[in-house]
Amino acid sequence: MEKPPDGYIVFCKRACETCATVVPAMKEIAEVITPLTIYSQDDPGFPEGLPGVVDDTALETSFHFDIETVPTLIRMEDGQETGRAVGWDRAEWRTLTGMEGLGGDLPEFRPGCGAKNVEPGIAEELKDAIVPKFRQDGLHIVHAGGTAGLFSAIIGGWVASGPKGSQSVTKEVRS
Repeated sequence: MEKPPDGYIVFCKRACETCATVVPAMKEIAEVITPLTIYSQDDPGFPEGLPGVVDDTALETSFHFDIETVPTLIRMEDGQETGRAVGWDRAEWRTLTGMEGLGGDLPEFRPGCGAKNVEPGIAEELKDAIVPKFRQDGLHIVHAGGTAGLFSAIIGGWVASGPKGSQSVTKEVRS
């Protein structure tokens, strides 16, 4: 996964009513603060009319940021997360962005929806998926969302190469 840029990140999905409700707030943020990166979990075309929408239907970035609820707004500074607002809480989003009038026409509060990466059945859906162990940019570590079922489903697809499972490989590296 590429290092996310400094600025703001929103995780959302079309199938979430709260995410659809806060699209105007996302547009307000995009007009004032850049960059705004929006990771869409279920439809790379959502939300429409906003720059910076990234396809996260593979959920790699959602797993990396341990997203459990959408929408989630994250502030990034110097490559580090420095703030997070989960669901829609107008006061929290205003504090996090520093935008006093943000979401003035929206409800004060709406609970978020379960993120796609923690939806029931996702472990079964990924059970027989081929998950790359290595990538060009190094070892691919998959954070499986913290549930034993999902972790087990991914482990179940790995090939055992020895009588008790995978064999360790050690290589001496000299400089």
